[in-house]
Amino acid sequence: MLPISADSNVARLAHATISPGVDARPVAGPEVRGKFLYVGEATFHVRGVTYGAFRPDEHDSEYRDPEAIDADFADMAASGINAVRIPHDAPRAPLDLAAAHGLRVMVGLSAEQYVGS
Repeated sequence: MLPISADSNVARLAHATISPGVDARPVAGPEVRGKFLYVGEATFHVRGVTYGAFRPDEHDSEYRDPEAIDADFADMAASGINAVRIPHDAPRAPLDLAAAHGLRVMVGLSAEQYVGS
């Protein structure tokens, strides 16, 4: 684990807050029924994008600006995006920010680059 200074952007991201009035409680994931995905009784049509990977900072953090991440996710949701793929494990704060904007997150495995090689 890397040391985190109190004034670093990494520390700010670790303590990012969700806007009041936005429900970010965990929700049930989509489930497969036949050839479709469902959320509850509604068909879930994935409209997704990949977010990251970004060049790490001196603390090896790629997700260092919570305000920018929040703005990116707000823009995505406003554009009709409902799913975000993060290509590797991410800290909790960006996942919470995605949930606050109603985005489903697909987190890649850190080892996926080695599979099949």
